[in-house]
Amino acid sequence: GPGEWYIPLKGVAVINDVQIEVSSGSLGRLIHQAQVYAGEVFCGEIIYKAGTTSFSISCDGIPAGIIRIRQQFSALSICEFKLSGRRVLGYAGLLHNIAPGHNTWMSSVAHGGEAARSNDGNTNSLWSQASCSHSQYNYNNTWQVNLMFEYSIDRVVVHHRRDSGTGKYINGMEVHVGEMMCGKIHYIPNVFVYSVKCPPGHRASSVKLVQNHDYMMQCEVQVLATEGSMEHVKEQVGPLLSVDFPTDQSTTNGVYRSALAVDGNTNPNLNAMTCSLTGANTGNWFRLRLMRPTKIQVIKIYKELRYGAYVNQAKVYVGDEFCGQVLHQNAQKVYSFSCGGAVGDTVWVYQDANYLSMCELEVYGQFSTDGEELLRLKGGFPTSGGNTDRFKVIDGGKSGRWSDRSCTNLNPAWFGVDYLESYLFKKVVVHTRMDTVDSTTDGAVITVNGEYCGTVEWKRGIYVYPVECENGGLYGNNVQIHGQGTTMNLCELEPLVTKSSYDAANTRIGENVALKKEKSTDCDSALIPLL
Repeated sequence: GPGEWYIPLKGVAVINDVQIEVSSGSLGRLIHQAQVYAGEVFCGEIIYKAGTTSFSISCDGIPAGIIRIRQQFSALSICEFKLSGRRVLGYAGLLHNIAPGHNTWMSSVAHGGEAARSNDGNTNSLWSQASCSHSQYNYNNTWQVNLMFEYSIDRVVVHHRRDSGTGKYINGMEVHVGEMMCGKIHYIPNVFVYSVKCPPGHRASSVKLVQNHDYMMQCEVQVLATEGSMEHVKEQVGPLLSVDFPTDQSTTNGVYRSALAVDGNTNPNLNAMTCSLTGANTGNWFRLRLMRPTKIQVIKIYKELRYGAYVNQAKVYVGDEFCGQVLHQNAQKVYSFSCGGAVGDTVWVYQDANYLSMCELEVYGQFSTDGEELLRLKGGFPTSGGNTDRFKVIDGGKSGRWSDRSCTNLNPAWFGVDYLESYLFKKVVVHTRMDTVDSTTDGAVITVNGEYCGTVEWKRGIYVYPVECENGGLYGNNVQIHGQGTTMNLCELEPLVTKSSYDAANTRIGENVALKKEKSTDCDSALIPLL
């Protein structure tokens, strides 16, 4: 079966070349398609030729502390190994693959070849091994991984499918790191792994592959970042905070209580008694109480192995502020969300469409009074535009399903709400339908008192769109959203205001009420009794 050979080095070395000697007999053929790695960095793949017993792979000066030779198609036989390079002391430039564990997206999917297969940590490039992505169309294809924070990215390595004559589909694929296109891949016959380098020091928080002229069938995308930038991100993210804090949930299924989701154990097996599970299959919520103001950077949800679909479309909040939504993929074990330093003392997970089961909820950040909590304005405020059932847009419903009567079709395609008092609006979260492909919100413009806040940029498979107002927020009382078509489906609009502006508005409201009461009392005392 598949095998791996490795040798740890004494410290870190800059690796120039790896030379491998194999048997002159039939065992020598086992080296065919074996891959050489310096640390986590792909150096090259060996192509066996009959009668050849010595093979050399260049690692081009990659720093590493270990050399690995991986064979995913057969057993592995090596007779001799030689390495050329030089040792270095105090080196902090090791490269690591940071793609696994981050959320991915793909413009279309066919034959079960979901986006998460391309960063599941498995470089096997045969379709039968269920580790390759597959687009539905042979044009205008995009795959993207969201790294959440900026890293210094050295290179991107793409492992492409190699069976059934599909290798050529990678020709012309563009590799974008952040806003920069680091390179374009040109297909070489019998070459299935391509390394694309970026300029030194280039930083980005996302990697995108674009294939405009053919199907997309990559099997693994490795994003190699420097160790130093990883340490910097670790400092930004902060420590794990959630273990053993108080929790509760809407209902409980048997012994699978809410506390099991914050016990520090990510075991994905429900029978291991480390996962929570609700008793109802609709209208579910989970609450984690951190008991003090917390600046939350990252939230991770570990799914149950057999019932992973239970977290599909679950929405994650810090207090009133939307943080992210789980979009389930079979190949994905953990879902990560950047909360951008959202401030609150409570984390909520809402699941309206199914049971809710989590094997671990991890919250990273800092217990801190820095920053300001954002609040959602709740209550019956005057609305305008669209239809007579437009009130559904601010009724608090989060299901996103037409059958739950929590969505409306706005005709004409606009909606407005008057909050009567002025607040500082920081962002507006737009919830679209989750039970169908609905692009009617694409390009919708959000305004506050007529001033431009932002635009909804619709993507297939994404249902919730946080739109941050420009220039640090806008003061006003009237929020509107205007679609680009004649009609627009909308399920919920969540304008978020700063707590300080909310408190100031409440003070004004209280003063106005007191003033009206005082005037009413003055009028009553001035009345002349009738005899």
